[in-house]
Amino acid sequence: MSIFKIRYLAFAVALGGCEAALVPSETGPGFSGAVLVGDVTVQGPQGYCVDPTTVQQNLRTTAVTFFSCDRLNDPDGADATEGRMFTATALPGQITDRGDFADYLKSDAGRQLLSTGGTADTVTVHRTRQSQSAVYVEFSDTGVPEHLGQRQWRGFVPVKNQIVVIALYQGANDPISGSKGERALRDFAEKVVQANASAS
Repeated sequence: MSIFKIRYLAFAVALGGCEAALVPSETGPGFSGAVLVGDVTVQGPQGYCVDPTTVQQNLRTTAVTFFSCDRLNDPDGADATEGRMFTATALPGQITDRGDFADYLKSDAGRQLLSTGGTADTVTVHRTRQSQSAVYVEFSDTGVPEHLGQRQWRGFVPVKNQIVVIALYQGANDPISGSKGERALRDFAEKVVQANASAS
């Protein structure tokens, strides 16, 4: 199991878990279509495909990873994404007030939630943002080895009485801090909202 699988599985369990199933509409490397995560349709950002080797599933959590389509189909080819990676999971729950939830993420309990190791002291929240679609947080986690990228963006997207948790991890020599990472995660959140709009 890769470090990213371990990291994200731990985060999903920390959020409370869910009984869910991931049902790809296709299988195989380079699949760029939508997948079902629980009752929520998730479509990867442009240029990203479902990585079947990093989809994990058990009785409590389901998460999907989106990686470079180019890299998945040709490991030796060019990669316009520079190794960035997105993950998504759907968990039961609602965000009734985005402002309150953003404040919660800055608290000790919120930082513990964001922490890979479940320790608030390793997390520094740099900023939170809100939109009609989601709450976003940029943070650093010193519990993550530096070469894996301690700086992260995470988004919480309310859909169908569930919260879709999306995350962006930086690639090699590709900092995602500030507006660059925020813009990428916002685009992903909008895709999630649009994919579920007709059934909302």
